[in-house]
Amino acid sequence: MKATFLKTLIVTFAAATLISCTDDLESLVVPPSIVGVWGLESVEYDVRTEGVNNGEVFTISHTGMAEIFGLKMNMTDDPTNTFLAEGYYTVEIPADFEGTTFKEVFPFSDVHKRGTWFKESDGVMHFYFEGLSVIEAEIQKFSEKKLVISYDVTIEDKIDGVTCTNKIHGLYTFSKE
Repeated sequence: MKATFLKTLIVTFAAATLISCTDDLESLVVPPSIVGVWGLESVEYDVRTEGVNNGEVFTISHTGMAEIFGLKMNMTDDPTNTFLAEGYYTVEIPADFEGTTFKEVFPFSDVHKRGTWFKESDGVMHFYFEGLSVIEAEIQKFSEKKLVISYDVTIEDKIDGVTCTNKIHGLYTFSKE
């Protein structure tokens, strides 16, 4: 009986110690900060263009990797959570119905180089550009040194004068400098 009591007392003491330590450790964990300068490492993209030309439905698909020219994004936590991108990258996008592509430079205007951001949760970020729809990005990976986000957007455009819908999926990988 005495041995059972001692075993129970030891197990109870050990459990209380582990639970107490776990609570202490959780308060010491500091989540990574999005604030800082992030260099763009890679961009993977898929573009699916759909439309109707002379009564015929067409679909053009293009997948690729961007060519990166020193793009860096400075994320701040000033009162409005601003970001500013410097540098650029290029992607190939459909130019005509025959599947010809051309290289487009991004960000292609000042409107796309700056804006505000909001981290909704561990899994979602929002990017706001003046005069454009908000872009909701899913956080795939986030650590002190690595940020991987993906997004899906739909944009109306014209190819050879024909209105079409572009569905774009992008996967961006950044490293913190």
